[in-house]
Amino acid sequence: MNEESRFLRIAKITGAHGLNGRLKLAIITDFIERFEPGNVLFIKTANEFKPFLSAEFIDNSNNSLIKFENINDRDAALSLKGAEIYITRSEAEKTRNQLESDSFYFYDLIGCRVFMNGSLFGMVVDIMGSGENVILVLNDDKGKEFLIPFIQSMVDTEHIFDGRIDISPIEGLFDLEE
Repeated sequence: MNEESRFLRIAKITGAHGLNGRLKLAIITDFIERFEPGNVLFIKTANEFKPFLSAEFIDNSNNSLIKFENINDRDAALSLKGAEIYITRSEAEKTRNQLESDSFYFYDLIGCRVFMNGSLFGMVVDIMGSGENVILVLNDDKGKEFLIPFIQSMVDTEHIFDGRIDISPIEGLFDLEE
């Protein structure tokens, strides 16, 4: 397992808030308690995952803020704008038992074989977006990239724990060469 695969993205830093080092967040996890004070989170900078201790977390309906120890001024906060926040995969697994029986983590999709019309089409290689606007990034057997909205009418995850998903894209979504 490479270094990158040990970590899971849970938020993106969208800016600074105030003068004391608070950071604005775009959160992409359903488990908001991951940001609570005392938790260690990782910020990816230049292909390195650096640990930071959460000192304060404020979750308002449309504005989430975090303060890390050792980030104490606006300039330090602004230097992290655009960076992403991660947790370890092992930390994420601690909450798997809180999921409903037919639910899964998005990272369970990465590496799944993708079938279309009963035939192997390719593999899920990435996920873009969050919440209700999720897009699966697929590569076919030739390495060509395709994007498909992660919606029930187009993506069937019934066999996800077997490493398989089935897709039914709307006509014209994929440019498939005959």
